[in-house]
Amino acid sequence: MALKMTKTKFRATLYFALLAIIVYFALVKSRAGRLVYLQALGSGLPHGHNASPTWANSKGASERLWHIPLMEDLGPPSDEEVTQNGAGGFQPINDYEAWVYSAFIDVINDTNGIRIFGFQRVDLKTLVYCHVTVERNKVTVINGTKEFLPDGHNLTFCATSYICTLDMRTGSHPNNVALTFHALDTPTNQLRVLYPRERLRNFTVCHAALFQYSNAGQLVQSIEVNRVLGADHFYVYNLSVSNATDAVLRRYEKLGILTVMQWRLPQDNVWYRGQNLAINDCVYRNRLVSRYVVIQDTDEFIVPGLHNNWGELIEHVVKNTSSAAGLPSPTIGSFSVETTFHCGKPNQTQWDDIKKDFPMTPDEEQFYRNHSLFAFLNHLRIKAVMHYNKYCKTIVRPELILFAGIHYTHAHRDSSTHTVVRRDLAIVHHFKDRFRPEMMDATILKFKNVMYPRLKAAFREFPFL
Repeated sequence: MALKMTKTKFRATLYFALLAIIVYFALVKSRAGRLVYLQALGSGLPHGHNASPTWANSKGASERLWHIPLMEDLGPPSDEEVTQNGAGGFQPINDYEAWVYSAFIDVINDTNGIRIFGFQRVDLKTLVYCHVTVERNKVTVINGTKEFLPDGHNLTFCATSYICTLDMRTGSHPNNVALTFHALDTPTNQLRVLYPRERLRNFTVCHAALFQYSNAGQLVQSIEVNRVLGADHFYVYNLSVSNATDAVLRRYEKLGILTVMQWRLPQDNVWYRGQNLAINDCVYRNRLVSRYVVIQDTDEFIVPGLHNNWGELIEHVVKNTSSAAGLPSPTIGSFSVETTFHCGKPNQTQWDDIKKDFPMTPDEEQFYRNHSLFAFLNHLRIKAVMHYNKYCKTIVRPELILFAGIHYTHAHRDSSTHTVVRRDLAIVHHFKDRFRPEMMDATILKFKNVMYPRLKAAFREFPFL
């Protein structure tokens, strides 16, 4: 009798144990979203690498990226997909103080992968897990890594680059990705993986976040002047703007000249409203799409001294970089243009002298004054020109840039490098009133015969300005 009871208890115990195992694996499968572990991916890092990523810098790595098939078969992303990748703002990583914004196919350590931009607390020490959606909605969970972008300035939050290294030999084309800090967490974010597309334009201007921006006339001036200098398209990251500025943004967006990215920062304690994250997002969005990306603010203009536009300027710099040394031209990933500050208006005598070189009608002069167009009025500047790494602005080839910066490129890819543009070829005119004027410089007026009609036409579109 005792033996029979023992067998019955054993069967019951075994039954409940098996039931518990089945329930556990069912929960794991549900919670992780159909977990599929690929043994070949291991930790998500190339063999021999530790958890701190070493960025690809070998010759030819970026070229291999562009051999990944482009996504023509997917067509343009839908409004919903765009909203899920940047335009709708930041998405949280569960309950942590961390958020993601955009995801891009990339090459990391000579291996295809996904780069995700976001930001998080600097003191948040967690692992990273990438929930990658491939064909037929199969979800693969792999280990990821992270690296803080430069220019964090020791604040609580920092712009972050998350890396998900893939094994592309599987033939899988990742469509979406989500991040968690625990493998079994259900993701609270979902990003469309963006692929390089066909060339659309030559120059795209990336502006950092607009915060409490109310000078709509300055924005019109910035767009129209830069279009004459060579800009084909603009990216603006909208944190907060006035109603008039919003109307200007909407008009240019409708014309296809400008893309507005919503920039709803969930935390304030990040350097300069996350500008370094915004410009890197902009650079990555324009890989192959735009031949060059210009990184500058709305009160800055890269003014050629000897050429008619940026295209002629860059062509000259590239040609002479090779001929000066008598060697094959290096692959220039970024062109640094040094800066001076325009900080005052000329007096009447000085203004009369300017008009001898650049004649203008009374109506034209009054137009500039009525709209406070400082690019055409403030021709007094400091003598000094800021050296490289200090207040420079850059024109970059986006596919050759690993991490862009506000004043210089922090990291290039492969064997590419930077060059400093000679001051007689171009200088950044940065319009700031905080300095004492020391000399005259009206170089920008050599473009006014083209700029003035465009500005008049543009301001007619905005009678409230």
